[in-house]
Amino acid sequence: MRGRITGIHILEIAVAFSILMSVGVVLTSRKKNTTNTTLKFDEFNPCYHLREASSENYTVTIKFSRPIPEKHQKVLNSYFGYQTMSFGLPLVMRPGIPRLLSASQLSLKLEFPLPFIQNYTGFLVCVDPSHFKPSPFQIPKDILPEVDNYLPLEVSVLDFYDKMNSIPKNGQNFEGNEFLENKENLSNHEKKKNLKILEYPKNDDHQKKDDQNTLGIHWSQMKCFGNSFETRFCDMRRVAIYRNIFVFATEADYIFPEPFLSAGARSAPFDREEGRLIYEPVVIHEPITEIARQNQRNIHNSDEYDQKALKILDSGENNQNQNNVKQNNENQNQNNENHKQNNENQNQNNENHKQNNENQNQNNENQNQNHNNENQNHNHNNENQNQNNEHVDDKNIGHRQAHTKSKFEHLSNISYVIARFYNSRMLWHTTFDFLVPAFHTFQLFEKDFENGFYENRHVFLRDYDFDAFPELISSMSTHRVVELYLDNVTRLFDRVIVGLEKLEKNPSAARTSDEMLNIQYDFRNDTAIMLRNSVLKSLNVQPEPIDSFSPLVLIVERLGTSRLFLNIDEIEEYMLSRCDFCRVKRVDFAEYSVPEQIELTSSASVLFGAHGSGLSNCLWMPPSTPEAPTALIEVLPHGYHCRDWFHGAANVSRVDYYSVMSGKKGIHKDLPEEQKNHIKSCWERKELCSTFVCHDTLRDQNISMEIGSFSSVWMSVVGKLKKAQRLADAI
Repeated sequence: MRGRITGIHILEIAVAFSILMSVGVVLTSRKKNTTNTTLKFDEFNPCYHLREASSENYTVTIKFSRPIPEKHQKVLNSYFGYQTMSFGLPLVMRPGIPRLLSASQLSLKLEFPLPFIQNYTGFLVCVDPSHFKPSPFQIPKDILPEVDNYLPLEVSVLDFYDKMNSIPKNGQNFEGNEFLENKENLSNHEKKKNLKILEYPKNDDHQKKDDQNTLGIHWSQMKCFGNSFETRFCDMRRVAIYRNIFVFATEADYIFPEPFLSAGARSAPFDREEGRLIYEPVVIHEPITEIARQNQRNIHNSDEYDQKALKILDSGENNQNQNNVKQNNENQNQNNENHKQNNENQNQNNENHKQNNENQNQNNENQNQNHNNENQNHNHNNENQNQNNEHVDDKNIGHRQAHTKSKFEHLSNISYVIARFYNSRMLWHTTFDFLVPAFHTFQLFEKDFENGFYENRHVFLRDYDFDAFPELISSMSTHRVVELYLDNVTRLFDRVIVGLEKLEKNPSAARTSDEMLNIQYDFRNDTAIMLRNSVLKSLNVQPEPIDSFSPLVLIVERLGTSRLFLNIDEIEEYMLSRCDFCRVKRVDFAEYSVPEQIELTSSASVLFGAHGSGLSNCLWMPPSTPEAPTALIEVLPHGYHCRDWFHGAANVSRVDYYSVMSGKKGIHKDLPEEQKNHIKSCWERKELCSTFVCHDTLRDQNISMEIGSFSSVWMSVVGKLKKAQRLADAI
């Protein structure tokens, strides 16, 4: 029938409709692709044509398998970045960060401003910049899943950027287009302190940013030594301290490990916590010179306040202000010191002695005695400080001036930020746990050390021991040694060494509390000469030359304390009987100021005494030679065999070392009868010497030295003294 729609007709209509729809989809798709190609640089993406990549220092060379259109060559750096690791954590140089050095049809050279001097292993990444989304807050993340292509790439950065590109080095000021030094508006006080107030040149922001990127001198860098937090110390360039926090400027996405390093000479767990860099350096992604710009405003806005502060400091009213500040600092110091001292000594003693009440009482008594001794030393140091006010007063006034307000200082000479060890009011811990490692580190970084370059060194202390041996601390630099926790100055460093080399044989945070008693030092004998010369020069001590025909022998007495020599008269008489040409003098160093101790021992041929801080003065003795031999003789209480500290001290000082142990068992002064059994157990069990159970008990015994045991040691020393006389006669 006409007009009847059959199944065949329906099928034909459906097929025709499908064909029309297919054609429409194809046309629509083609039009869409054409539109996208126009937006995406005419279908060109260099990421799909990478052939290989290589590196040399900061420069990365990339070769392509297909010619690069000329119009794309100028923007190729926006495609490339670098993902790697540093100090065990991810570091990402986002696409667009590298500088474009040169580009051709088949190759490209980029410069990556990597922040750390090290060997990198990672991936050169390439991604269409219109598709790449950077990490929020510039926190490093794995970007490999988000990029179009990547190649493995190793980069070895061998030196700092400024050395590679002839940028002003250490000891020189930034000049020209980088910095303008505003010297005309400096106050007399600022000129006296040699503060450099920096400002940007007056150019537009785009040109400023371009100059910074091209020169690369406004970004921080560092080179670190040591394999872990326990041993790490770093040479940092162009970093700042703002409100006592290190600031590190880099274009990389990076967060420093926590903790990063410890500024003292002792490694964890025996370092000072306030010397650790925890959650710092803080990373900023602006040029480090932004610190200068912000603080410049603060300085100029506070001129009126500054003038008032200077009038107060220049008048007699400054004494009261200094006392107030000092009292607050002493309170803070005491709280922190008590907390640290309790953690280090008292708490550890209590834990070790919970199962032994008798031992606990003994050690608590020893602990109290140690605290009393330390307090006596502290009081004596305060007396010494009062006696040497003329020597230290100018530097202390500088402290208080810095504390009055926030200022900005730019340091172009080499600087150090370091920390002391606990108990630094004891001479041993100040000298061998701080000064020796400090001067050792100075020598590592100052090549012309022997020529007096140390005079240009700046030293900053990051701890709470504000008044410990100021005469010795001031010897580290001709500039004021700054206590950072008493200071409110923002500083920009061209170069600063943070931390000290840890001169220990087993630096590990896993050590037990008992191991604190028997630190295994790793001293080297190439440091003490420079240290001795610096201290003698700083204190204006001129040692008398050793007289071979009348050598000075010092017997160290410990009056009113533990480790008393019960037969010291007999020892002195025996010394003179075997060396009638010797000048023997008995001294109690508690009655001498630090400069007096140094002056006395700097001309001595022999230093004789029981194990204790007084023997630390061997550091000031002249190095031993055949023409003028010098010697340290350490007397050890019975059974006290677990420390070789003064053997190492003599080696550092280049002084001959001898030791002799008392064969008689010593009895503590006023020791209760019921605790004598504890001493006996310490004598019988040698393994307990280096534990809190027995260490102090054995160390603090009174001493009665047998002449027979001492004879062989003394005759060896006398033999060298007589040989020196014969050499002098021959001349």
